[in-house]
Amino acid sequence: MMPATDKPRHSQRVAIVVTVLVGLIATAVAYLGTRENPQAPASPWAPFAGTTLPVQRIVLPHDEPELPLGTHQRTCAASCTICHSTRLVMTQPPFSRKQWAEVVHKMVKTYGAPITPEAEGQIVDYLTMVRGE
Repeated sequence: MMPATDKPRHSQRVAIVVTVLVGLIATAVAYLGTRENPQAPASPWAPFAGTTLPVQRIVLPHDEPELPLGTHQRTCAASCTICHSTRLVMTQPPFSRKQWAEVVHKMVKTYGAPITPEAEGQIVDYLTMVRGE
């Protein structure tokens, strides 16, 4: 008869042994599954080699909104649309002037946006005008 304190240890030992065995079996299956089969084609596309498939082209509509007219609109378009779409700029929440200044400065300092300090101020002016609180 086993003492009551040995039952948890026995269960732990069984669980460890089962886990190790499952790991070994999974490793063996993974290893054997990656071995090259000389009868299998080198690529799943090998049966189609030399065949010509028709090429179809589609034209998607260009649906990018224009930035609203305003002072320094060109500066904002030239600086911000290097990385961002106009849609992204125009769907930002309305921020205060201080928040826009922080966002624009983050683009310069953190992400290396090529914006001069003068242009930074102009962009903040424009964004505050079109997307300000």
